[in-house]
Formats: sequence, structure tokens, C-alpha cells
Amino acid sequence: MNRKRIAVIATSNSMGVMPQDLIDIGLVKLNVLGFDVVFGKNVNNNYFGIAGLREDRLADLNWALNANDIDIVMPVFGGYNCAELLDGVDYSAIKEKMVVGYSDITSLINDIYARTGRTAYHGPGFAKFCDPNISEETVQSFMQAVNGDHNTLISAPEKMSSDLWFIKKNYGPREWRSHPTMKALCKGRAQGKLVGGTMETLLSLNATPYQVNYDDKVLLLETSYKTSVSIFKQWMTQFSQQGVFDRVAGVVFGTFSLCSELAEEQILEKVLSEYFCAYDKPVAMHLPSSHADPIYTLPIGGDVELYSGDLAWLKII
Repeated sequence: MNRKRIAVIATSNSMGVMPQDLIDIGLVKLNVLGFDVVFGKNVNNNYFGIAGLREDRLADLNWALNANDIDIVMPVFGGYNCAELLDGVDYSAIKEKMVVGYSDITSLINDIYARTGRTAYHGPGFAKFCDPNISEETVQSFMQAVNGDHNTLISAPEKMSSDLWFIKKNYGPREWRSHPTMKALCKGRAQGKLVGGTMETLLSLNATPYQVNYDDKVLLLETSYKTSVSIFKQWMTQFSQQGVFDRVAGVVFGTFSLCSELAEEQILEKVLSEYFCAYDKPVAMHLPSSHADPIYTLPIGGDVELYSGDLAWLKII
């Protein structure tokens, strides 16, 4: 692979909270993988925790999307208020660029697909590569997306972690546990374009021009760190009352962080059964693309197949 150039920007929270030694870990890791990294000029701005005013963050995003020497656009991480930028994004020269992120970046990657028809990616931000113990699966899946690999089958890895590694001395060690096997809640098979990401971000787009079109799509839903049952039920009710589950081709839920009540499979199945009783479309659980590690890189707007039977998996077509 020829070396590629990554623009790291901050569309939501500021990178200013990250110490330089942590940033250096990410730079070295990406350099070894074959990437040169440049930063947007406003990544360290701090306006109540956000990376500057709207115009600052938008300037960095539009620079990254339109610069001829940039191959990949990668926000530092999520946070809040990426959606504030959507009405000012200039996609005129996006061309073959890869845009990748998750969490609050859900709004941007779904908007790219909706407005340009191009695939964007639900996957790791720059901060993930700053983890000295980043999982092999996270790296491998990202590189497969960079290389344009297809016919890739996504199933559960052996282990997972959702500890706060970045506040530990020397940023580790990680607390790895067994990853739950991908499992069917409702059996079936569906093909379609993949949309979705973090539930609370998707719901924040309701009644705006940027609300996601869910019709006949395979829907990925995952939640932020430490989601409680009560909050999750509130979000599920909103999706249900919107008629989203009636309109999609199938639903797959990302792995919950280990500190969430919903990481307990019996609790998760009990709650989900309230919304999918007698549902005639595939619903699967424990997809490894969420706020837990590893995070696989998935194509928003790309063709996928969801299988939910005795086994469950997602295939990138």
C-alpha cells in the first residue's frame, strides 16, 4: 500500500485534553501502518470542552474534505455538537476520500451517505490509535476498509474491553474479558445499505433536514459508555414510535460496554423482546462496532448482509 495522508480534525470535543505523549503514541502507530498524519489548526481549541466555535471546526472539516493531498479524514473522537456543522459542510471535492469515526461522528458519516451517495465509515477515531494496547482486530478491520476489501465476514472476536485505559498510569494494562458471541434475537436474513451508529446521536437528528432515511436499510444501533436500561428504553421507544423498526430490513446491536446493565445478556434480551415480539425481520446482538473495544470499521452506505439464525454475522458485500 502506498503511504496515505490522514487529516485529524476535531468536529466535536477538543483534542486539547490529550497529553502530548498520548498523541505521540497514535502518531507512531499510524506511521508504522503507512500513514502520515496532519492536524487541523483548530483541534486544540477549547470552548466549554468543544474544539472551538462552529466556524473553527467547520473550517477544519471543509479543509480536510477538499484538500487534494488528504486521503482520510479522521476526527480525534466524538463528544458533542458535530451535527452543528452539517448545514455548512462542503462535499464538492470529497472524491475518493475515506471519512471514519463513531459516537457523535454518527451524524457526519450518515450525512455523507445521504447527501453524496458515498460510503463513509463507522470505525475508530484518532484517539483509538493512541492506545498502546490497541486490539489487533481494530487495526486489521480498519486496514481492510482502507484497502477496499469486500466479502468480509464480521463476527464476534474472542475478547473485549471497555475500561478507561487513558486515565491509567502508562495507559494500561487493558482489562480484557470474553466477548459475547453474536446472537440472534429474531431469525432471518437481510441485505441492504448499512446506516446508523450511536443511538442518541441518531435521535438528535429527528425533525431536522439530516434525519436518517431508514427505509429498507440494515440498521446498526449502539450506545455510549455506561448506558442504563431506563435510558436505553427511552431511546428504543423513540425509534419504535417513529416506525423505524417497521421500515428497516433488519437491526443489529453493537456490543455494550461492560459497565452497562445491558452487557448482561439476559437483561438485554428481556428489554429487546419488548420491542421485537413476533418481529419478522432479523435482529442480532453483540456486533463488535461500538463504544467497546475492539471496534470494527463498517461501511455506512455500503452493501451488507445480516444473517441472524443459529449463528449471527454481518457481511460486508
